[in-house]
Amino acid sequence: MTSEAQWLVPPPSPKGPDPIPLDRAFLRSIGLPPPEPGPDGQPWRYRLELSPTVRAAFRAPTGIMPSQWAERYFIVTEGSRPGPWKNENAPYAAGILDAWAEPYVRDVSVMAPPQLCKSKVAEILLGYIADRDPALTQYIVPDESSAAELVDERLRPMFEDSPRLSRLLTGSPKDLTAKKFQLRTMRVMLVWAGSTARLAAKAAKYQFRDEIDKYPVSPSKKETSTEKLLDKRQRTFRWDRKTYRASSPTTATGPIAMAVSVASAVFDFWVRCPICGHMQRMYLTAPDGRPCLRWPDDERDPNRIEDGSLAWYECERCQGHWDDAKRDRAVARGEWREERTGLPLFSHLRQHKPRRIAFRLSALLSMFVSLSEYAAAFLKAKGDKLLLRDFCNGYEGTPWQDYEVERAEKDILALRDDRPRGLVPGGGRTACLIGMVDTQEDHFIYTVRALGWGSSLPSWLVREGRVETFEGVAQVLWDDVYRDVDGVEYPVRLSVIDSQGNRTADVYEFCRQHRGKIFPLKGEQRMTRPHDFTRIDHFPNSEKKIPGGIKLLRVDTTVFKNQLSAKLSILPTDPGAFLLHAEATEEYARQMCAEYFDEEDSVWLCPKHRANHYWDCEVYGLACADLLGVRHWKRPEDKKPASAPASAPRPQPHSSGRVGLPSAIARRRG
Repeated sequence: MTSEAQWLVPPPSPKGPDPIPLDRAFLRSIGLPPPEPGPDGQPWRYRLELSPTVRAAFRAPTGIMPSQWAERYFIVTEGSRPGPWKNENAPYAAGILDAWAEPYVRDVSVMAPPQLCKSKVAEILLGYIADRDPALTQYIVPDESSAAELVDERLRPMFEDSPRLSRLLTGSPKDLTAKKFQLRTMRVMLVWAGSTARLAAKAAKYQFRDEIDKYPVSPSKKETSTEKLLDKRQRTFRWDRKTYRASSPTTATGPIAMAVSVASAVFDFWVRCPICGHMQRMYLTAPDGRPCLRWPDDERDPNRIEDGSLAWYECERCQGHWDDAKRDRAVARGEWREERTGLPLFSHLRQHKPRRIAFRLSALLSMFVSLSEYAAAFLKAKGDKLLLRDFCNGYEGTPWQDYEVERAEKDILALRDDRPRGLVPGGGRTACLIGMVDTQEDHFIYTVRALGWGSSLPSWLVREGRVETFEGVAQVLWDDVYRDVDGVEYPVRLSVIDSQGNRTADVYEFCRQHRGKIFPLKGEQRMTRPHDFTRIDHFPNSEKKIPGGIKLLRVDTTVFKNQLSAKLSILPTDPGAFLLHAEATEEYARQMCAEYFDEEDSVWLCPKHRANHYWDCEVYGLACADLLGVRHWKRPEDKKPASAPASAPRPQPHSSGRVGLPSAIARRRG
């Protein structure tokens, strides 16, 4: 404080502001005597002045998002591009930074391969907090040596090289160590996951959990999991805590994969084709089996592909070829979109306000990984499980799922008979036709299968393929005519269409328009009965009613996948064989080999990079056959003339145990 004379000023003029009365006891408590009357009899007043430091502390901060703050104040101190941070070097990072700052977001998870800025995002957010909202913060790394490297190689240079952040340093080298990282405004607690004492040391408003898949499952035998211990450190900040976790994935049960699986919203980065402007996700192989990352057909040497930069990316709409420069332009014009709603990042956040969000990245998006390097890594991994695991974790950014191949493609193709595509088996072998449709974002995959007589339920693939529109689906199922070699026509007796994904409302409307001919289907891993019907009265995520409502067929996919796997092992000449026509393709066979059974969890799984749409269609087909009860049908020549019953028969339950069936199904049962 200044001397008493500097604080005393004459009474204000009558036009000045009204003085604020101060209690005499308060003045004495801070060491100032009460003012005495002046020459005119009026008491003098005290003038209170605030130092620049105090004024800065009380000044309301101007609004600025983390991505804007980073470009103004953050300095990259290591790597191939040191200097001021530029969002254009990692366009996908800006969305993650700004999504973290949304007030309702509490938990942000990033699953990405190494060197895709996930740790740099944590450093930027730490600097942003220190500058804008100093508070108790924990930065968790796998071990003590990692904490020392973090301070020496990243955090200390980050604060020292930035003019904005250097003002926050205390000036003492002892304050910048792994055990004590003290700033003028806050303390950053460096925690290594293997230390129970440091994990449980203090509460924290903000947490940064770096490379969580490298943490020990538990810091000691007496403690719960590392993640659970960290969660408890934020209990007292229930309303405004924030957690940022990031890691390269390891396995499907690893911490980062589990964090993504429980997130309320999961975002993928979509890019814009620099040739036609179409927005799309980047894949090695698209979900429909179409290769996206290409290289010359006659070249299979990964070293020559990488050294000669022979790979390119093919746009899903215009089939234009992207080299690395065009890929970088596509990424620069990209945006995050939510996997279920398809909404852009901030449209989804502000509409749904999720608390837990997750982001997934692939090295295909990185300007530091060439397309040819990515292709070469994939080719080197083929046939080698260890290299394939490294490719999944280190390039594709997906968790590894260990599996054994259930069946071989050659075994599937061995089920072909001599019929051309589209011909129904003749000679009275066919009981009925069924149609199955698997729904994709912009097209449909379908199969039409003939079911035979008898309890062994033989069947024959009649037709399979892809159509782009609902009109194409209708033509395949009901407009096109299917005949056997004798010219006998067979209508499709029952059809189902997958209703899950982003087109549920469109599927419901299509089924409503063709009521009784096709049912929407939803697959579930576990049910109390093989299949069941649920009435749906409203379109999804809407209060709009479905006129007349529709029946949704729910199917226990585990039951029918088990049946399909057993069916595919039956020899073509044995009863109950699952036969194909002579023109069945290798792509069909490949998709029929996509899924495998996980013995530990008793579930069917599909690796991320493999398409399984024909497999799904054939699973739906077995559910249709069971729903119709075809294995119990009698051939027309085997049926006895029915005598008039003395009383109305009681309805008989079908194999699922239910009594009530939709009338459209009941009419189709033999």
